[in-house]
Amino acid sequence: PLSFLTATFVPIDLLTGWIRTAAEYNPITYILDAMRTILNTGWDTEIMLRGMSAALALGVILFVFAWFSLRTRVKRS
Repeated sequence: PLSFLTATFVPIDLLTGWIRTAAEYNPITYILDAMRTILNTGWDTEIMLRGMSAALALGVILFVFAWFSLRTRVKRS
């Protein structure tokens, strides 16, 4: 669901309204932007750090959710 609210096909500067706000807060936007930058223009440190930070934050959040879910499931068995 996060991929639908990103600037995948349109640059974030061209988005308006609520979809722009959703894309700015979506970590997938920054990951895709980092991948797009590597392919199109080469290494840009600022964009790459934003993309890697977003990937790390998303990974940590999803790991915590998975850990709590597993812990809850193991307690019920």
